[in-house]
Amino acid sequence: MKYLSIIFSAVLLLISSCGTEPEEANAINPNIIKIKDCCDDKSIPGNYYLGYSIEDQIITTGPITKFTVDEDLNITDREDIWRDIIENFENPFGTGFYFTVSSLNEVLITKSIFGDVSLGALYEYDNTTKGIVLLRDSTYNISTAVYFHEDDSKLVYYSYGNENGLEAGYYLHDKTTTNSDSLLLAHRAEIGSSETLNGFDLSPDNTKLLYPNIRASFTDGPQTPQIIEYDLQTQQADTFKVPFDLSFIRIGLWLRYSPDGSRILYCQFPLNPFGTANDDSEIGIIELPSRTKRILDVNTNPSGTQRSVQVAPTWSPDGQHIIYGSGELVPRGSAAFYSLYLLKNIDDPQN
Repeated sequence: MKYLSIIFSAVLLLISSCGTEPEEANAINPNIIKIKDCCDDKSIPGNYYLGYSIEDQIITTGPITKFTVDEDLNITDREDIWRDIIENFENPFGTGFYFTVSSLNEVLITKSIFGDVSLGALYEYDNTTKGIVLLRDSTYNISTAVYFHEDDSKLVYYSYGNENGLEAGYYLHDKTTTNSDSLLLAHRAEIGSSETLNGFDLSPDNTKLLYPNIRASFTDGPQTPQIIEYDLQTQQADTFKVPFDLSFIRIGLWLRYSPDGSRILYCQFPLNPFGTANDDSEIGIIELPSRTKRILDVNTNPSGTQRSVQVAPTWSPDGQHIIYGSGELVPRGSAAFYSLYLLKNIDDPQN
């Protein structure tokens, strides 16, 4: 029996309506499976959904919930983890939470509203002890964080910096040593905290930092985002020559190495996917070392001319499927409620 396992994320926020039934003439890709509906009775408005698979479980936020699934991805059990930690957050409602899951049963949580990183505090939650620890407070203005692979004593986070001298960039935090963090790479997104999510990742062997270079300029017109791979040992940066659509709105970029490091899963998403989106998302695969790009069909709103908005897709452990959050792009230019989906068999030609 084959189950899903770690590496990361799919996003959901709740902002608008649940969606409509697709027209039969424009049927959704049959490889798309809905794992969690946007509007179940335990959803908490104002929070983002992200999904990770760990062995036979899928963990999501909004609220933080653990689903047990069978080999056909049918949900067989559900545990509401959120209730164990919600009391640790002041004024949690209306606040977004980005999170990263460790295969060693720990969770990194960034408390943020993603349009203003003043709430960008970093916590760690242990699902075994049900304990939560503040690793870095909101003065660090943290966007996102990832564990080292196979070593959850170390993690890397991205900070937008602050007025007290903290430089924007990627920092190494080692929980076993000092209380100070080391700057791995200085980097400042041109649009600052309007970047929403800094979609960086570590290679499976922890030697490379894969990060987005968001280059949009609101004065000179838009520029496409770039993928940059930074070797942490040689300290050399390599910019991928991978083309993306030129759009003033779709400038966000989320990146994830496949479990074996042979591919990159990407998502090019609109500037404000959790509010006034005004554009859809593009999800695809980049093959390594050729760096050829292939767009995946992940649209979950095939009826009419409207499309769907996706953010932060994640891999299954075998690199054959992806988990992602998706919501309709409604006519008034905003994202609807997001549900959690799985795209099976990414190498199927119909994808």
